[in-house]
Amino acid sequence: MPQCSPMLQAIAGTVQLVLCLIFCIVGFAIPQWGSATVSGIDVHYGLWEYCANDNCVSLPDALDSAKVSVAKYVGMVGMVVAAGTIVVAIIFLVTKKVKLLTVSAEEGCLAILLIGAEFGAGLSFVNEAGGDFGASFGLTLIAVLLALSGTITLIVAKCRHGSG
Repeated sequence: MPQCSPMLQAIAGTVQLVLCLIFCIVGFAIPQWGSATVSGIDVHYGLWEYCANDNCVSLPDALDSAKVSVAKYVGMVGMVVAAGTIVVAIIFLVTKKVKLLTVSAEEGCLAILLIGAEFGAGLSFVNEAGGDFGASFGLTLIAVLLALSGTITLIVAKCRHGSG
Protein backbone atom coordinates (compact mmCIF):
# COMPACT_ATOMS: atom_id res chain seq x y z
CA MET A 1 0.00 0.00 0.00
CA PRO A 2 1.58 3.33 -1.04
CA GLN A 3 2.09 5.93 1.66
CA CYS A 4 1.63 9.68 1.42
CA SER A 5 4.66 11.84 1.92
CA PRO A 6 4.75 13.84 5.17
CA MET A 7 4.48 17.04 3.12
CA LEU A 8 1.33 15.81 1.39
CA GLN A 9 -0.08 14.83 4.79
CA ALA A 10 0.69 18.33 6.11
CA ILE A 11 -1.15 19.82 3.12
CA ALA A 12 -4.13 17.50 3.72
CA GLY A 13 -4.22 18.43 7.42
CA THR A 14 -4.07 22.12 6.57
CA VAL A 15 -6.92 21.82 4.07
CA GLN A 16 -9.03 20.01 6.67
CA LEU A 17 -8.36 22.81 9.16
CA VAL A 18 -9.32 25.45 6.58
CA LEU A 19 -12.62 23.61 6.03
CA CYS A 20 -13.04 23.38 9.81
CA LEU A 21 -12.68 27.15 10.12
CA ILE A 22 -15.18 27.80 7.31
CA PHE A 23 -17.77 25.47 8.86
CA CYS A 24 -17.17 26.97 12.28
CA ILE A 25 -17.58 30.57 11.07
CA VAL A 26 -20.80 29.80 9.19
CA GLY A 27 -22.23 27.75 12.04
CA PHE A 28 -21.29 30.45 14.53
CA ALA A 29 -22.82 33.31 12.56
CA ILE A 30 -26.18 32.06 11.30
CA PRO A 31 -29.26 31.89 13.56
CA GLN A 32 -29.76 28.16 13.09
CA TRP A 33 -28.65 26.52 16.35
CA GLY A 34 -32.20 25.44 17.06
CA SER A 35 -35.76 25.75 15.84
CA ALA A 36 -39.23 25.36 17.27
CA THR A 37 -42.85 26.07 16.47
CA VAL A 38 -44.43 28.49 18.95
CA SER A 39 -48.16 29.19 18.60
CA GLY A 40 -48.02 28.04 14.98
CA ILE A 41 -45.06 30.29 14.17
CA ASP A 42 -41.77 28.77 13.07
CA VAL A 43 -38.92 30.21 15.15
CA HIS A 44 -35.21 29.56 14.73
CA TYR A 45 -32.43 30.93 16.86
CA GLY A 46 -28.70 31.15 17.09
CA LEU A 47 -26.10 32.61 19.40
CA TRP A 48 -26.80 36.18 18.32
CA GLU A 49 -30.44 36.46 17.26
CA TYR A 50 -33.72 34.66 16.84
CA CYS A 51 -36.04 34.80 13.87
CA ALA A 52 -39.79 34.33 13.45
CA ASN A 53 -41.47 34.55 10.05
CA ASP A 54 -38.14 35.68 8.54
CA ASN A 55 -37.95 38.70 10.87
CA CYS A 56 -34.80 38.52 12.97
CA VAL A 57 -34.01 40.41 16.17
CA SER A 58 -31.16 40.31 18.67
CA LEU A 59 -31.32 37.58 21.25
CA PRO A 60 -33.25 38.95 24.25
CA ASP A 61 -31.54 39.00 27.64
CA ALA A 62 -33.88 36.25 28.83
CA LEU A 63 -32.38 33.83 26.30
CA ASP A 64 -28.82 35.20 26.36
CA SER A 65 -27.76 32.90 29.19
CA ALA A 66 -24.32 32.00 30.49
CA LYS A 67 -24.37 29.01 28.12
CA VAL A 68 -24.81 31.32 25.14
CA SER A 69 -22.00 33.57 26.39
CA VAL A 70 -19.70 30.56 26.81
CA ALA A 71 -20.53 29.36 23.29
CA LYS A 72 -19.89 32.85 21.88
CA TYR A 73 -16.59 33.56 23.58
CA VAL A 74 -15.11 30.06 23.48
CA GLY A 75 -16.18 29.81 19.84
CA MET A 76 -14.47 33.10 18.98
CA VAL A 77 -11.23 32.05 20.69
CA GLY A 78 -11.46 28.62 19.04
CA MET A 79 -11.73 30.19 15.60
CA VAL A 80 -8.75 32.47 16.29
CA VAL A 81 -6.70 29.46 17.43
CA ALA A 82 -7.81 27.46 14.37
CA ALA A 83 -6.77 30.38 12.13
CA GLY A 84 -3.40 30.50 13.91
CA THR A 85 -3.01 26.76 13.39
CA ILE A 86 -3.60 27.22 9.68
CA VAL A 87 -1.13 30.12 9.43
CA VAL A 88 1.61 28.15 11.21
CA ALA A 89 0.92 25.09 9.04
CA ILE A 90 1.19 27.22 5.88
CA ILE A 91 4.45 28.72 7.12
CA PHE A 92 5.70 25.16 7.67
CA LEU A 93 4.72 24.22 4.13
CA VAL A 94 6.75 27.17 2.81
CA THR A 95 9.80 26.94 5.11
CA LYS A 96 9.76 23.18 5.86
CA LYS A 97 10.85 23.86 9.46
CA VAL A 98 9.59 20.79 11.33
CA LYS A 99 9.32 22.69 14.62
CA LEU A 100 6.50 24.73 13.07
CA LEU A 101 4.62 21.54 12.30
CA THR A 102 4.86 20.63 15.99
CA VAL A 103 3.52 24.06 17.00
CA SER A 104 0.70 23.77 14.46
CA ALA A 105 -0.30 20.34 15.78
CA GLU A 106 -0.28 21.66 19.36
CA GLU A 107 -2.46 24.62 18.37
CA GLY A 108 -4.77 22.21 16.56
CA CYS A 109 -5.28 20.27 19.80
CA LEU A 110 -6.28 23.51 21.55
CA ALA A 111 -8.64 24.39 18.68
CA ILE A 112 -10.35 20.98 19.05
CA LEU A 113 -10.95 21.64 22.74
CA LEU A 114 -12.26 25.17 22.20
CA ILE A 115 -14.53 24.40 19.25
CA GLY A 116 -15.71 21.28 21.08
CA ALA A 117 -16.56 23.45 24.11
CA GLU A 118 -18.52 25.80 21.82
CA PHE A 119 -20.40 22.77 20.50
CA GLY A 120 -21.13 21.56 24.04
CA ALA A 121 -22.34 24.97 25.21
CA GLY A 122 -24.51 25.26 22.09
CA LEU A 123 -25.92 21.79 22.73
CA SER A 124 -26.78 22.79 26.27
CA PHE A 125 -28.36 26.05 25.05
CA VAL A 126 -30.61 24.26 22.54
CA ASN A 127 -31.62 21.71 25.18
CA GLU A 128 -32.47 24.54 27.58
CA ALA A 129 -34.36 26.62 24.98
CA GLY A 130 -36.22 23.61 23.60
CA GLY A 131 -36.91 22.65 20.03
CA ASP A 132 -34.93 20.84 17.39
CA PHE A 133 -31.27 21.16 16.50
CA GLY A 134 -30.53 23.28 13.44
CA ALA A 135 -27.87 23.67 10.76
CA SER A 136 -25.44 25.61 12.97
CA PHE A 137 -25.35 22.69 15.36
CA GLY A 138 -24.48 20.30 12.52
CA LEU A 139 -21.90 22.65 11.00
CA THR A 140 -20.14 23.03 14.33
CA LEU A 141 -20.10 19.27 14.85
CA ILE A 142 -18.54 18.85 11.41
CA ALA A 143 -16.01 21.59 12.32
CA VAL A 144 -15.00 19.67 15.47
CA LEU A 145 -14.54 16.47 13.45
CA LEU A 146 -12.51 18.30 10.79
CA ALA A 147 -10.33 19.90 13.48
CA LEU A 148 -9.75 16.46 14.99
CA SER A 149 -8.98 14.85 11.64
CA GLY A 150 -6.77 17.73 10.45
CA THR A 151 -4.80 17.82 13.70
CA ILE A 152 -4.27 14.05 13.69
CA THR A 153 -3.08 14.32 10.08
CA LEU A 154 -0.58 17.05 11.12
CA ILE A 155 0.64 14.92 14.03
CA VAL A 156 1.15 11.92 11.74
CA ALA A 157 2.99 14.16 9.24
CA LYS A 158 5.23 15.42 12.08
CA CYS A 159 5.98 11.87 13.26
CA ARG A 160 6.79 10.73 9.72
CA HIS A 161 8.84 13.85 8.93
CA GLY A 162 11.15 13.37 11.90
CA SER A 163 12.79 16.00 14.04
CA GLY A 164 14.53 17.87 11.22
